[in-house]
Amino acid sequence: MKTGTDDSGRFIEVEDNGVGMSVDVLSGPFLDFGTSFWGSSMMHNEFPGLESRGFSSTGKYGVGFFSTFMWGERVSVTTRRFEDGRQNTKVLDFENGLSDRPILRKAQESEYIKDGGTRIRVYMSDSDAYRSIFQESFGNKLDFSQIVEDLCPCMDVNIQTIDLNKDKKESIRGANDWQELESEDFLKRVFGHRKFKKLASEDLESLLILSKNTRNILVDGEIIGRGFLANLERYRGRESTSVEGVVTVGGFRTSGLTNVVGLFVGQTSRASRDVCTPVASGEKIREWVETQESLVVNDTPQIDQLNVAYFVAALGGTPKNLIVASCNSGLISLDGFRDKLSVIGREILIISRLSVENLERDHKGKFELKENVFITEDGIPGILQTGSHNYSTWPIESWEWFHDLSLEGVLIREFAKFHNLELDKLKSDSDFTSDDEQYFRVIGTINGIDIEDRVDIIKGI
Repeated sequence: MKTGTDDSGRFIEVEDNGVGMSVDVLSGPFLDFGTSFWGSSMMHNEFPGLESRGFSSTGKYGVGFFSTFMWGERVSVTTRRFEDGRQNTKVLDFENGLSDRPILRKAQESEYIKDGGTRIRVYMSDSDAYRSIFQESFGNKLDFSQIVEDLCPCMDVNIQTIDLNKDKKESIRGANDWQELESEDFLKRVFGHRKFKKLASEDLESLLILSKNTRNILVDGEIIGRGFLANLERYRGRESTSVEGVVTVGGFRTSGLTNVVGLFVGQTSRASRDVCTPVASGEKIREWVETQESLVVNDTPQIDQLNVAYFVAALGGTPKNLIVASCNSGLISLDGFRDKLSVIGREILIISRLSVENLERDHKGKFELKENVFITEDGIPGILQTGSHNYSTWPIESWEWFHDLSLEGVLIREFAKFHNLELDKLKSDSDFTSDDEQYFRVIGTINGIDIEDRVDIIKGI
């Protein structure tokens, strides 16, 4: 990838050493907006057997090239089929964007492509375009190579950058090197240079400790994701650590993952590629997060464990070791919850942590909870972050009822199991507060005064 300035202005240029394009492709599907060459009959004619060798294309909407005109109207496409001679290099020139017909011509000797492939050069529309796209978006303190690094965390090809204005040439990415990065290098790849530089030293230290828990997600021996679970909520108050994991498409950074520090190969169903989900199945994610749960417990203070368990449940796992609730005896894991069930009756009250915090603030005191009251998270966090969209359903596409992926759901399932009850019957016998109907009970005292609030009443009839 190259940037520089010539008589026509500032430009960005991308060149590969791939198969190149024939004249038929260059003047056909390449210019047919909304039509992708990959998977077409022409592709099968030009590259027979390509799909049978496991090839999978990132492009599939036929709009990728046309998006370059968002940067500028002057674009040149230089290409040479790998089996042709250098003198057969062709150039497709767009002088005025899409308003005029492009000109297809033979390349001049200085434009020849050495070993086959394609080169696309886009001239910025004005002097401010480059700055607004690259510097304002990524920070003025990052150079061109660092910006490309942050955009392309999971590429399966080698990448080299050349900044002609600074006479600087760097090899910045090895093909699939993300699959082997460890510790600090892995964190830098996930967060990007700007966010990584802002990490406070104590935050970096704690993340480095957790990074030893990095584990791969594999399908048929292929790594489709790797990372570790962390309690990033503890850093949210600091601008320096507004960090998240990454979903990639074609190796490029797209969606974010809250509390999951890692890199995950993704897929998209939209041409804009702004909504991307990991290709790993819900079952694969569940297996991964339950391994993480067993690893993270020893490095996470009990006060932070409830939040980590909150995300374990949302990812489809069961937090077997972490703190899942609090009660009159303090913070408890599932083992502690079972111990409590053995000494109380067949009815428990569940209230959200936020409700209790608000009540204690309003009444200026601490709760003395009743023995059968449990405080936990009743909601489900949004893990997959896609700009204006929050896909709270990922990685489970659907669930039977609201509490399935919440910590409250974890407690309810354990309650049913402890009392040998059918879960469906337990749900129907219990009373759940909702917008339509609310249930109130005394949950304890503050400063000796009985405090009543909305609760879910779980009944083991």
